[in-house]
Amino acid sequence: KERYYDAHKGFARGQLFTDRAMYLPDVSFSRNGSLKFADVIAVAEPLRERALENHRSEQECNNALADRIETLLRIAAANECETLIMGAFATGRLGYDPEQVIGLIRGWVDAHPGAIGRIVFAVPRMYLDAFDEAFGTKEEELRPAPVAEGDEADDEGFDIYSIDLPEGVTLR
Repeated sequence: KERYYDAHKGFARGQLFTDRAMYLPDVSFSRNGSLKFADVIAVAEPLRERALENHRSEQECNNALADRIETLLRIAAANECETLIMGAFATGRLGYDPEQVIGLIRGWVDAHPGAIGRIVFAVPRMYLDAFDEAFGTKEEELRPAPVAEGDEADDEGFDIYSIDLPEGVTLR
């Protein structure tokens, strides 16, 4: 708490925050008695709408978004992330256009081929078409997730997409 959250509070920058991030290895997730582990990256998404209200410029907002996405992807690459799962980073209520977010992610992936084995997107249905057009086939069409007997399927309004990475890219 002291090393991350308390230190981060002083860097609010009008709701744009900073690139300070946490990499948390081997976080446990439990569901229906099954325990799984995954690494987690915590990084603050810039709040464009609030930043503009706090007299920040469009350029500052755009720079913060680009910096934050690059920070997230660099941390994943540096830690040899096999599969990165991310949402529609900073879109919607945070004020950024999905096309802008998609462009930044696509640009980084194209500039760093093979740096991340696979990126999977869990995006709200309202951004479905934009992510589908940019990143390809719905993951559930590729590999349907098994549902355990008596387990209710979660329907939070999300669909999952994955980037088609260059041929020959292997997972680490």
